Amino acid sequence: MFKILPKYPYISEELLDRCNQKNDYTEYLFETFKHIGKCVLTIAEIQPESHSLKKFNKIQYAIYTGLLNRCSRLMLSYIELSYQGIFGETTSILDRCICETLVRLMWLTREDQIERANRFIADSLKKDLEFKQLIIDDADNQRYQTNIGKELIKTIDKFVSDSEISEEEVAKTNNLPKFNQMIKSIQMPDRYYQLIQKQRSHSVHGSWTDLLRNYLRKDANGNFTLRDHGIKTKAEQFLFLIDMVIMTIVNYLKYIIKDPSEHFSVDAYFQPIVDKLITIRDLQFKYDNTPIRSE
Repeated sequence: MFKILPKYPYISEELLDRCNQKNDYTEYLFETFKHIGKCVLTIAEIQPESHSLKKFNKIQYAIYTGLLNRCSRLMLSYIELSYQGIFGETTSILDRCICETLVRLMWLTREDQIERANRFIADSLKKDLEFKQLIIDDADNQRYQTNIGKELIKTIDKFVSDSEISEEEVAKTNNLPKFNQMIKSIQMPDRYYQLIQKQRSHSVHGSWTDLLRNYLRKDANGNFTLRDHGIKTKAEQFLFLIDMVIMTIVNYLKYIIKDPSEHFSVDAYFQPIVDKLITIRDLQFKYDNTPIRSE
């Protein structure tokens, strides 16, 4: 199976020398991020009929691959935004989107997988059905008497039909746990909740902290001015995301692969990348001063 994963990216000595001289490994991390994005998409495209996989019902497997596809598409957007170094305020928003997707996938594949998959589906459809009922009840509002309202109801009904679940089943199914509970249930430290949701909420919602970080400057006279466009995606953003993605897909592959003896192949592929990331982290944040070299 692991022959389908992309080859490790070529990192030139010139790029490494540039990173070592500046003690800034963002370029290296950018190339690694692209590689891991390709891995995610490749894994998402593994067909459920593969003899190497456990058996899953089609909805359950669709959830897993759909989340992986979402992750890879968000990573592609991340690449497009960050390669010229001018959309750091936007990649901060994507940090949370990508990480929440990964946490959900890890939560879905830990235990009680079918029950959790049903909760994942129902939690989403409940919101759609509430909106459908609002459209139906709001008979006096002319906006919902148009073709737009009818199309909205038609779309929601199709979502329910495609999910192969009734509205009654949706109503009686438990909601998803809160995000901090998901984090705890997959045995991740509380700091991940703080980093993924609490801190990134500044970027998502446009808090005062976000304005100070990305959109305003305070001059020597104490006056606020608008900050120019040109905020770079930071090395620590790439480091954190790459680590999160690798952790998720390693756990995912070990979950879907039927033969446990093949799990060593998962580690064999990803561990060299993890080891290099640890070296980069130590260099970037001055835990170590030994320059990195290509293999």
